[in-house]
This record gives sequence, C-alpha cells and structure tokens, in this order.
Amino acid sequence: MNDLKSLFTAIQYADTFFPAGTVSFSWGLEGLSQDGLVSDAESVAAFVEGQLRHRWAQGDRNIMVHSLFSASDLETVLALDHLQEAMTIPAEQRIGSTTSGRALLNTHDKLGTRYVHSYREAILEGRGRGHLAVAQGVIAAGSGLDQTTAMLVAGYTYCTGTLGAAVRLGLISAIESQRILSGLGPAIIETTEAPILELNEVGGFSPQNDIAMMRHEVQDARLFSN
Repeated sequence: MNDLKSLFTAIQYADTFFPAGTVSFSWGLEGLSQDGLVSDAESVAAFVEGQLRHRWAQGDRNIMVHSLFSASDLETVLALDHLQEAMTIPAEQRIGSTTSGRALLNTHDKLGTRYVHSYREAILEGRGRGHLAVAQGVIAAGSGLDQTTAMLVAGYTYCTGTLGAAVRLGLISAIESQRILSGLGPAIIETTEAPILELNEVGGFSPQNDIAMMRHEVQDARLFSN
C-alpha cells in the first residue's frame, strides 16, 4: 500500500464517523467518576494516559500486532482471542471488548475486508470471541496497514473514544477534550514506538479501574455499558 493510500485508510478508520461500535462504552471512566476519583480535566487526562500506558500499551497493543501478523492463520487468531479473554478480568471489560470487536468486524465484513469473513464465521460458530484488539489486528492486515500505522489508529481511537465518554459524562468540555488529546500525542507516539512484547510477557495492570468496572456492573443508574 502506498503512503497516501495508507494515510487515507488510517484517517478513515480513526474518524468518529466510521461505525466502530464503541460509543456505548466508557472503559471504566463512568465508575471512577461515580466514585469521585475522576472529576475534572486534570484527572480525566491522567486516567486516559494511565490506561493508555498501563493497559493498552502492555496488553491490547501487543495482542493487536500479533493478530496483524497472524491474520492469515485463523487458528492462531482464535488462540489470541482466547488469550485476550483470559487476561481480561472484569466482565464489563470483556463484554465491551467483544461487543466492540464484533461490531467492527461486522462493518468490515460488509466492506469485504480481507481475512474478516472467516474470523467472523468462527465467532458465530462459537470458536472465537471477537475481542477488539484481535479484530483491529486482523482488519489492519486485511486493509494493508503496517504495524506502526495500525498502532497509531488503535491508540488514537482508544483516546478519542474515552474522551468522548468524558464529554458525555459532563466531566470535561469538547474544547478541553481536544486540549487533552493534543497533550496525549507524545504518549501515543511513545507507546507506538515501544517494542512489541512476546505473548508470555503481555499483561496490563489497572486494579483501580478493574474494581470500578466490577462495581459498575451492579449499579442501577448507568449511562454506559462499562
């Protein structure tokens, strides 16, 4: 894929106009805000960067890249899917990841993106879960995106999705969300440039957020699904 085509594809996939199925999720932000632990622009920025560095960069990013390079091998993709399932402790996190991943795969199946149909069929047969990081890797491979571009798109969309949730929760304004996003640029680039971990090193440590999502599961008043 030439540079301009790759750039266009990256912009298309990172655009909030693209139907990626993530608008119903706050990824723990709602629970933390209800507990009073995230309440303003400064704490939102700290939350998003913390999740980017300690959950996404240590876990999802690596699963995505391994999935990108294994996209033509369905059994390996399914093994990565089950690894992601096993590593994701909160039920709301697992549901959010698979719901988002399946919605994204459904869109790309309709678009005819390479490798997606067989993976989606395996999910419908109960052999796969459809976690978001795995779906992103398969889609990146099928779309001809390289590793770096795929990581930039995934890191960017994680940040914009979470910041969008913060705006809807009334924690920050739209202008503040853009200011925070600009400030997160170096962190997104830094995590993109970090070495990819071997599968036995992949993890992610975010206990406060995990607990917030577990508590969120049983709360009656909720704007988001996680």
